[in-house]
Amino acid sequence: MSDQILQIEGTQPPRPGKVYEYFVNTVGGLEDAVLRDLKVHLKSFELIRVEPGRRIGRILFRYHRSPARLLELRSVENLFVLLGDVGGITPGRPGLLRIARQVASCDLIPAASLHDLLSGPKRAHGFHLTCTVGRDHRFSVSELYQVVDTVLGAKYEIYADNVPAPYRLHFRIGRKRGLFGLQLSERRLGERTYQAGRSDDLNPSLAYMMCIFAGVESRDVCLDPLCTDGVPLIEAALAFGANRLISGATEARLPLRTGENLEAAGLTAELGIWRDRRMDLADESVDKVITDLRSVRSGAQIQLAELISEITRVLKPRRKAVILTEDTEGVQQAVEESSGRLQIQKKVSIYLRGQRPSVFVLRRC
Repeated sequence: MSDQILQIEGTQPPRPGKVYEYFVNTVGGLEDAVLRDLKVHLKSFELIRVEPGRRIGRILFRYHRSPARLLELRSVENLFVLLGDVGGITPGRPGLLRIARQVASCDLIPAASLHDLLSGPKRAHGFHLTCTVGRDHRFSVSELYQVVDTVLGAKYEIYADNVPAPYRLHFRIGRKRGLFGLQLSERRLGERTYQAGRSDDLNPSLAYMMCIFAGVESRDVCLDPLCTDGVPLIEAALAFGANRLISGATEARLPLRTGENLEAAGLTAELGIWRDRRMDLADESVDKVITDLRSVRSGAQIQLAELISEITRVLKPRRKAVILTEDTEGVQQAVEESSGRLQIQKKVSIYLRGQRPSVFVLRRC
């Protein structure tokens, strides 16, 4: 593709330049934790800045080593080559002129060539463009798209949402700053092949970060006491080597989605059955608990207080449970009623699909 764009009759195309600047999207509220994960996994990582977001957070950075390492990141929702970082965008239409001047100087070839290097050359060519605009601006998404499309269309083939193209561009404006990037992976990094395209599963990147909060290690016994999709257990096994997985259920079978996801990931899990509001697990037999309890509300078959009481019972001393819930008061009350056996080590409020749940890190005393 890049050769076709650059080829001038009778000349050889120049070699594309190097790419060193990137940005990632994160679950909103997890920016600082994801930043620590990036620093652990990426040598020569240089932070540009962190942009906390109400829905999605962003981390801009420079990285001078093998970009293939970037595709191995499990803590991020998406990964982009940073093509443009446009500051000083005014709310009115003059802001579009500033964007046009900045976009006109962008060279898409190095980013597209890196995409080819990592995922193979493309049979088709062209760039798929999407745009988003924050509430503070008086120009629309379609007006922003028209500006970017007009400027880039003189040099590249730009397509709208309904036309497939091998390279995905995204221009996002929030307040006075715009970010322009090319998605570096074939699919969003926050997606996993074991999910079979399910959009209602727990974000694997969030599940991975919950495993980090729990301190999951190889040979750990990991429990999800009210499993719905298996994602926390799968991330514990694939990313951290947990070799015994226990999936809790209120019936004598795994939920269908859990079984399908586990099978797609090449994993198996034992089944912990709830009988008379108690799990059939021995006291102090579990190393880590990672679970999404957002579905546990008033009137549910198993109440939050009962769940946390059982978590306390089966968890080994000095081990951790990480739970995702919207019931902050319920967690705090259950911890107070644990007779000092459980303590809250951390609470992180996040933005997740229009909700404001919290991640609690609980330690068994």
